[in-house]
Amino acid sequence: MWRNRQFFAHGKGTKRVQLLYLMRIIEALMPNRVLEIGSGMGQNLMMLAALFPETRFTGIELTQQYEAALALKAHPEFPPELVRFSPLPLRDLANWNQDPRRRERVAERQ
Repeated sequence: MWRNRQFFAHGKGTKRVQLLYLMRIIEALMPNRVLEIGSGMGQNLMMLAALFPETRFTGIELTQQYEAALALKAHPEFPPELVRFSPLPLRDLANWNQDPRRRERVAERQ
C-alpha cells in the first residue's frame, strides 16, 4: 500500500525483486560458497553463478524439479530467457555451469 493505493506484483515481478535482493546481498558479503535449499530448477543459482563466477553455488532440491535442473545444467549455452529475466547484467555466460575450483585448476594449467 502506498498513498492509500494498493499495488500488486505479479509472480514474475516478485521473483525478480527477490533475485535482486539475493544479488545485492552476495555482492555485499562476497562469500566463497552459497547454498540454496529448495532451489527448484536452479534458475536463481544459474544467474548468480553467471554474475559471481568466483563464488561456488550449490542447490538442494528434493522434488522432481531436480531432474529438470540436471537437464538444464547439462545444456551448453546459458538460457537467453534468464539473461533477459536477470535484474542485473550477468558477467560470465561461458562458465556458468562449472565449479569455480575447476576453472581455477584449468587456468593454472594454461
